[in-house]
Amino acid sequence: MNKENKTNENIKERKYTIIFCITAAMYIIVCIVIYVCSDAAERAAYVHVAPIPHSPDEIIIPESEKIDLNTATPEELMSLNGIGEVTAAKIIEYRETYGCFLYPEELLNISGIGEKTVDSIMPYIRVVPLPRNTASPETSSPNQ
Repeated sequence: MNKENKTNENIKERKYTIIFCITAAMYIIVCIVIYVCSDAAERAAYVHVAPIPHSPDEIIIPESEKIDLNTATPEELMSLNGIGEVTAAKIIEYRETYGCFLYPEELLNISGIGEKTVDSIMPYIRVVPLPRNTASPETSSPNQ
């Protein structure tokens, strides 16, 4: 009977040891998960994440760094791909004749500027609306 009691005690002791080891392992795993998650949250709070383009061809530039068509100088306009001295002069002439641009696609009204050019410079330009010049009815629209 003594031998049987020792065997039962050894089995109980092993069960408790296994339960203790499993509980300790679970506790360690939970602590690691909490540490990793809290560390990631802290890093995210201090890391500035730049916007990711929606497509590989899309370029994202902050609005403040874009060239405003309504206030741009010829030099600023010529810094745009596909806009040379003559085209920059035409853009300024259009602006002086018809007033401020209301939207960037108005560039299509200028001879020598096509859809490909507008599409290629669109990420680099912006339009901050200004009041339109009061022009006579003959010059109020480029399509008339």
